[in-house]
Amino acid sequence: MRVDDSPPFAVTDVYFTGALSIRESSGSEKKVYIFLFTCASKRNVHLEVAPNLTEDAFMNLSDDSRAESPSHTQC
Repeated sequence: MRVDDSPPFAVTDVYFTGALSIRESSGSEKKVYIFLFTCASKRNVHLEVAPNLTEDAFMNLSDDSRAESPSHTQC
């Protein structure tokens, strides 16, 4: 039996999709990207939507997901 005491998301991979077109409530279209965070130790998956692929957008995603989603930190 394998026992793993590492904290959730201690070993993380990040993947992202290409641009997806979405329609806003105003009717205009814009491109967004999906970031997929995977937890290798607990085998959890977390998805986030980003407006672009800049470093700032990525850092805001990771900060926001930790602050707003307790399940993200608990796996």
